[in-house]
Amino acid sequence: MSPKKSNTDALKPDEIFSGEVAITPHVPAFDGDTLDRIIQYATSQGKLSARTVHALDTIQSGVVPPHAIQTRPGAGGKMIPYVGHVWATKLMNSAFGFLWDYENIGWEVFDDGSVATRNKMSVNVPIGYKPDGTPIFYTRVVTEIGSFEAYPKTISTSKDPNVRGKMEAVISPVTGKAEFTMNTADRVASSVSRGLPKCMLRAFNLGTELFDSPEDKLTPEEVWRSLVNTAAKNGISKQDTAELLKSKGFTGDQLPERFHEAYTTICEEGKRRKLETPSF
Repeated sequence: MSPKKSNTDALKPDEIFSGEVAITPHVPAFDGDTLDRIIQYATSQGKLSARTVHALDTIQSGVVPPHAIQTRPGAGGKMIPYVGHVWATKLMNSAFGFLWDYENIGWEVFDDGSVATRNKMSVNVPIGYKPDGTPIFYTRVVTEIGSFEAYPKTISTSKDPNVRGKMEAVISPVTGKAEFTMNTADRVASSVSRGLPKCMLRAFNLGTELFDSPEDKLTPEEVWRSLVNTAAKNGISKQDTAELLKSKGFTGDQLPERFHEAYTTICEEGKRRKLETPSF
């Protein structure tokens, strides 16, 4: 007998919203007991704050909040999504307090001015206690390469300030080499900063949705399942989620390409409902 197919295998794009898709739990970064111990040691005197809860929930879910996603120009004019190092640092500080560290352990500047750095992130995870009550920590270490490109300074060869002539590289009178728009120290620092989100990606799968590889395309059904999970966390039923997205002009086959927009729509609806819910 052939194995029974899941209830989404035969769905057509326009049937996804109405399909009976079960909510599948995401595998969190830490189990419940470990999470409790992290909160105990990472917060001031065990006092739980909203920022700590939000940070740990973000790490547990592996999904970057829409407001934290930035873009920069890439090859061919394509806009590349990324996570800034300031947001990443704040998230780690809120989640782990003094239980984590990040350091640069080497760099190299290449002939074209670009920089590569080797960086290490360490997270001390409380995994239990000794018989005498002393905590036991496991140190998770992740190393990643950060990189930063260099852009040469150029100047027009035209003597007329109103006429744009041929652009030539600016040569340093000190080194005899081309000058760049950013000094070497700042390029190294920027490369180190880029390494932190990459370490977080490797350690917690945080931000994998920002990268699109041809061999790892998600089906509309898989994306819909993720959106249903997100909606459930925001107190929105599957049926309401379908009606919400339909009202915004979404169709089932658009979900992979319009995931960011759909995800943001659901989160905003969740916030709206919370504000409308009376507190006693």
